[in-house]
Amino acid sequence: TSMYVALASLFLNVIFTYYLAFVLDSGHVGIAIGSSLAAIISVLTLEIVLYRDGFIKSKSIINKFSFNVFISSLFLIIYDFLHRVLRLLVALHIVFSFHRTL
Repeated sequence: TSMYVALASLFLNVIFTYYLAFVLDSGHVGIAIGSSLAAIISVLTLEIVLYRDGFIKSKSIINKFSFNVFISSLFLIIYDFLHRVLRLLVALHIVFSFHRTL
């Protein structure tokens, strides 16, 4: 089962990375976000499988490690969003300031 999850994670990583880095033009930040999303899905899937099969014995399926992975990935996604907004605002400022000089 873990081999199938790792294989699925690899394919998700390629898809997310390509989409975020090249389609959305995020560059290296898109690669990092794509890898983080694939890692989150992989960790959560493995935790669910191990919890279901009885290998993880805890009151909650969400533990500290998966929470930390989720929070760090969330901060990366927020950073990318704010970076895109800032790039858009700078581009608009350049366009409008150039327009005023004409």
